[in-house]
Amino acid sequence: IEELIQKDEEQVSLAALYALGFAGDEISLPVVIKLYDRSDNEEIRSNIAIILSRYNSSQAINKLIEIAEKDKSEKVREQAVIALSRRVAQYPQAIKALKKIALSDKSSQVQIQAISALRMSKNIDLIPFFKNFALRGNLESDIAIAALSRYRTPEATQALLDILKKAKSKATKMTALMAIRSNPSADVVMIVKEIIEKNEDPELTKLAVEFLANISSEESSQTMEDILFSTKNRKIREVALNALRWMDHERVRRILARLALEEKDEELTAKALQISGPFLGRDDLPILKKIVKETRWSRAKEISLRQISRIDEKEFLTLIREILKTETDSRLREQAVTMLSRAKGNEAVDLLKDIAMNDLNVRVRKAAVMYLARIGTPRAQQALIEILEK
Repeated sequence: IEELIQKDEEQVSLAALYALGFAGDEISLPVVIKLYDRSDNEEIRSNIAIILSRYNSSQAINKLIEIAEKDKSEKVREQAVIALSRRVAQYPQAIKALKKIALSDKSSQVQIQAISALRMSKNIDLIPFFKNFALRGNLESDIAIAALSRYRTPEATQALLDILKKAKSKATKMTALMAIRSNPSADVVMIVKEIIEKNEDPELTKLAVEFLANISSEESSQTMEDILFSTKNRKIREVALNALRWMDHERVRRILARLALEEKDEELTAKALQISGPFLGRDDLPILKKIVKETRWSRAKEISLRQISRIDEKEFLTLIREILKTETDSRLREQAVTMLSRAKGNEAVDLLKDIAMNDLNVRVRKAAVMYLARIGTPRAQQALIEILEK
């Protein structure tokens, strides 16, 4: 192999080096180390670093550490760090060296590889190191936070909380918040609530609201309700609406009533009803009926009626009949006809026939005829004949 290297036959010499590495015996290790010490070829030295990781011996690991710390080539140092990652669980000296490299190597890429290599260790003693590294707020902070998120221990959660509270970088705070999502403890909720209340950065605040909106707890629900009726930021209010899926029904009813009867934003009101709709049941009929009768928003009426038709068809038909008799806005009467077509019972057919014959607006009458045809039952067909004969 020495002769091949001297002759600059790189491909053949590399193949021979790999053969030695696969052998992995004590006899070949000194030869590999000697070849590294004598080589000026970056490619050769880089591949020797890979080969050394195949030897399960302190001598090989110590040589790898030397290469990772001192080789003049960034590429070779990076490869040595990657090689060390395969042995961090077995050799404590590898962890010590990687910590030093992560903090001091002049190449950010080598630092990133060192942090990534330390992630391979499940040693909880590394938690303070990862926390302190993340608080530096540089490009490598994300990797340190990702490493902490893998531990799933109280110590790691506390470290993430410390980062969330103390980090100066918005990006670091956001990464920590995303990492901690899987463990929403009471302390987490409290700290995230503080971020929302301070509202120092719109993007971070929005992420914090998204976080709390997906946590099912009394405190987070109350915070989301407060946000809905205190902040003027529409995007944040829309995010807070997602919490309706987790809230108790009494709170949901209270929020829907305030939005539908007091809110000035029709789109926000409609979105609230759409999000909460699938979770509403018979106990929620009174508030839905109140919205239909009292809200000024046509979309809120329409969505509420749709939910009522899903829950109780009899109540739905009663409300539709009332709307058709009392509503002066022909557009709303036309919407009522459209929703009436969802009910295919005899009562719905009779209502549609009455509208087709007697409503003052031609569009409303035409819509009633179209939906009778779509229902297609014998009673609906008879109603169409009667309309023609009128």
